[in-house]
Amino acid sequence: MEVSVAEVLRKKNPAAARWIPGFAVRYLARIVHEEEVNSYLRDFADLDAIHFVRACLERMRIGYRAEGMEKLDPQGRYIFASNHPFGGVDGLMLADEVSKHFGDVRVVVNDILMNLTPLAPLFIPVNKHGRQNPAYLRMFNEAFDSQLPIVTFPAGLCSRRTNGTVADAPWKSNFVKRAVASRRDIVPVHFDGELSNFFYRLSNIRKDWGSRPILKCSTWPTKCSNRAGAISTSGSATPYRGRKSARKAHLPDGPSASAQMRII
Repeated sequence: MEVSVAEVLRKKNPAAARWIPGFAVRYLARIVHEEEVNSYLRDFADLDAIHFVRACLERMRIGYRAEGMEKLDPQGRYIFASNHPFGGVDGLMLADEVSKHFGDVRVVVNDILMNLTPLAPLFIPVNKHGRQNPAYLRMFNEAFDSQLPIVTFPAGLCSRRTNGTVADAPWKSNFVKRAVASRRDIVPVHFDGELSNFFYRLSNIRKDWGSRPILKCSTWPTKCSNRAGAISTSGSATPYRGRKSARKAHLPDGPSASAQMRII
């Protein structure tokens, strides 16, 4: 079980992939740590999705402390809406923590991450660069109709540094509409931290469409290695009841949100 950056590019956008020179594909494979990702896929292939997540966090030496999640009703139906400063790593941490309290979890992701087969059972894939796959759309609707907690990153991409400040892009309100439609309460989550200067420089390189999803989604293996963190939450949720539209929803931004994770 392995992932090939070249093959992912061909599958995602065959027309663009033909124009990407070989040296650029090899460079992408190096900066997204293709070999390291494949070592995880080989070594942890026999694990289920949640245990795969925990094995990856352990190998990357990422730890965290959590407080407050236990205040949420274990029978509640929630959407956990979070900022996205660490790319895939914050998704792994939040999936791990939510699953500890609710037994399972689903995470809304860019469909390119479905190439990480062991994690696919946790994912609700969304195509951000074209038409939705009918099978993925069914998965999306089934997940929101289920009792499972759902994690989403409403900005849709990793936080960027602008004028010296790291912040999400404006949050899209679709998750609020989904919360109302599926009768889910919203739990805002805030991660506090930054990635390396290299990542923020790299995130500004957008010379061709074909490489863009890879640059956004796949540099997670070494973004947050050798780190530990802490999550604290008030355990509060914004109820869907009475929300007739996304315009009436308060979209949390920054430390005022009701959950925080600090990467030390």
